[in-house]
Amino acid sequence: RQKGADSLAVGSVTRLAGSDRYSTSAAISASTFAAGVPVAYVAVGGNFPDALSGAPAGGVKGGPVLLVAQTSIPTVVQEELKRLRPARIVILGGGTGGTLTANRLLKALDDATITVVDENDRHLYQPGLLFVPFGLAGPDEIVRSRRAQLHDEIEFRLAEVDRDEQRPVEAVAE
Repeated sequence: RQKGADSLAVGSVTRLAGSDRYSTSAAISASTFAAGVPVAYVAVGGNFPDALSGAPAGGVKGGPVLLVAQTSIPTVVQEELKRLRPARIVILGGGTGGTLTANRLLKALDDATITVVDENDRHLYQPGLLFVPFGLAGPDEIVRSRRAQLHDEIEFRLAEVDRDEQRPVEAVAE
C-alpha cells in the first residue's frame, strides 16, 4: 500500500509552468480556458492575497486568474487576454499596479469591459511623501481618489472580501 500524495492521485497530472509567475498564469489559462470566457480576473503578481481571492471567483464564474507586474503587463499575459476575449475583466485590487493595469488594458483591448475592485478609494501619491517633511505638501495633499486615476470607461467598485464569511470576490464584483 502506498503512502503520501501518490496514494491520493486520481488520473494523470500535467505540470504547467512558465519562465516566471506571469507566464505560468498565462500557460495555465491557455491550457484550461477556451476563447470567449465570461470573465478574466487580473491581479498584481507580487500581491498574492488579491490573486488568491480571485481563485474561487474564477472557479465559480469560469474564468482564469492572470498575473501582472506592478508597473507593466507582461506580453504573454496581454496576448492571453487577447486570445481569451473575455466579456469582462476584473482587476483585483486597485493600488498603483491595479490602476496602471486597468488603464493600459483599456487601451490595449479596445472592446474590453473593465472593473477595478478595491477596498478603499484612497490612493497615496507616494512621490509626494518627499515633500511632507519639508512642509512643501501636507498629508492631505498627497492622497487622491483612486477612482479619479482611472479612465471614465472603467468601472470602480468599493468592495472587500468578507473573510469571516469566506465570500469570494465574485460575490462583490458581479
